[in-house]
Amino acid sequence: MTQLTLIESALQRAAAVSSLLQGEVLGVADACVVLAEATAPLSAEAADIAASAGTHSGLIVVPYPVDDVVLLTQTCDMQFTTAAEHRCLLAPVMHVSEQVAYEALRGRRPGLAGLPWIGPTVVADLSRITSVERSVIVGAISQGHPRNPQERFHFAETISRYLTRPALPDAVNEVLSPFVKRILPAPCAGGERRGASDLRGPCLRKRSGQRRPLLTCRRISVSRPWRAAHRGASR
Repeated sequence: MTQLTLIESALQRAAAVSSLLQGEVLGVADACVVLAEATAPLSAEAADIAASAGTHSGLIVVPYPVDDVVLLTQTCDMQFTTAAEHRCLLAPVMHVSEQVAYEALRGRRPGLAGLPWIGPTVVADLSRITSVERSVIVGAISQGHPRNPQERFHFAETISRYLTRPALPDAVNEVLSPFVKRILPAPCAGGERRGASDLRGPCLRKRSGQRRPLLTCRRISVSRPWRAAHRGASR
């Protein structure tokens, strides 16, 4: 069998992953790894592997021993597997305390993503995201996936926030912090949490030719249900 024929056969087999959903937990052991530098390992695991392999320079592969992984790639991107598009993103699944899992689900632990469709103490470790060829997860036993659109959207939002969240300067975070605390506490009908109807939040802006940043206001509008539920709350 030629190399080209082998690849074509593998691509056809990998097409089966089109049935998987983002957030699906799969029984694939040790599929997530970390690359480390043998001369300067930053973890005990990396140091042990470098020592046991007798490697004194270059990159080493440090596997993360887990039994399950969660699929992070969007469902729509899994529909077609081709020679140009044949990889997906996985993260290891781990068990933590109920409090930590709750905080992860509420977005208070950016490095973790809650997986309530698996259990109240199950999360994904987003610091160990690994890109693998889709053939790795073909035939893997599914442990569960998001049960409704709300869970699917929340999980997708969590992954997106982890990968794209902006790093704001400390000065900006300091100014915005009181406003964030103000808009978080009260839930709306249906469990939604929104900000004030017309929140004018200050931010720092530096104009050309001026040495000091100016404190300006920016208007942030949110949904009508919040305004209806909290019409007199801020008066």
